[in-house]
Amino acid sequence: MDGFLATEFISPSVKIAARRTLAEAEVNAIRDCDLFILCIPGGSGSMFEYGLALGLGKPVIVFSPSWALLEEEAGHFISIDGPHLVVGHPDLLIERIARYRATKMVLDTANRSNK
Repeated sequence: MDGFLATEFISPSVKIAARRTLAEAEVNAIRDCDLFILCIPGGSGSMFEYGLALGLGKPVIVFSPSWALLEEEAGHFISIDGPHLVVGHPDLLIERIARYRATKMVLDTANRSNK
């Protein structure tokens, strides 16, 4: 059965409901996150998710292995204020996340002691 896909037998309404459930889960995950990381290259919805995270005031890190790929995939979206850009080896991203977590822990501790 060449070319057979099980999805051919799924009704359009079920497909739409499944996509809606996935989209709602992704939006809720972004609402609940402490830090949003956009990895370039991203998937088809990555620019929407990036914009949502920025719009919600989330701290954002944009990671790309190269400047050329970053400009090709994200273009002018990376030139706005807000995101921290990390370009190069993934170890640089790990270091940036560690710095963010350390800073957040200090701020959280200070906020708790001020209450």
